Amino acid sequence: MIDARTDFLVHAADAHAYHCARGMRRFFEANGLDFQRFLRDGLMASELAATGDALVLRMLEQMMRQREAANGQ
Repeated sequence: MIDARTDFLVHAADAHAYHCARGMRRFFEANGLDFQRFLRDGLMASELAATGDALVLRMLEQMMRQREAANGQ
């Protein structure tokens, strides 16, 4: 679960390890999110999680585990 304490910025390069560009673009269009903003600035994990998309939630969970491991948690 992502909250104010655990929220983090997700960049396109981070997400590309999990999803292809075509799939990401379709996801953004389907969910009314700004793909160009994501490419340029990234989006907060909480914005992506709010879609409830199972694949995105799984990706964010893996990213959170990686971040925790890198921080020694």
